[in-house]
Amino acid sequence: MPKLSKQTLEKRFLCPHCARTFRTRQGLSGHIQYKHKLGTPSEENPYMDAVVDAYKFKQRAESAGFTKEQISEMGQIFVFWNSIKYQIKDEKITLNNNDWKNYLIVSMAQMRANQQLFNKLNQALGIAISEMLKIQSNTAANIFKKSF
Repeated sequence: MPKLSKQTLEKRFLCPHCARTFRTRQGLSGHIQYKHKLGTPSEENPYMDAVVDAYKFKQRAESAGFTKEQISEMGQIFVFWNSIKYQIKDEKITLNNNDWKNYLIVSMAQMRANQQLFNKLNQALGIAISEMLKIQSNTAANIFKKSF
């Protein structure tokens, strides 16, 4: 398959359902009308859209150079957001980009706080273990001295 130029790729139109690209708007429109008409499994099960969106997100993050752990954390945020969005959609409440931004900010702040707490606990555990090893070696030395 020939490689497409950057300019050609920028002019392509992306299907919001399956992430397939088309050269013209008419091609995209026909594709959506034919492949994604109401009643297809994707439309009947909106949770499938969340799975497709998460997959696209993972691909974008990998191409941006994030590590697997970072992608996993960001992916969890993304998947949780989509599940929240669909649960709220069932309640006939609409969400906008500000809601997504607020959720993202809070989630990232929570991840940062969790990481800081983990680092503090890990450091405290390391100190406690080193102190216990000192006490154990002192105890063993005292027992060894008393036995001779």
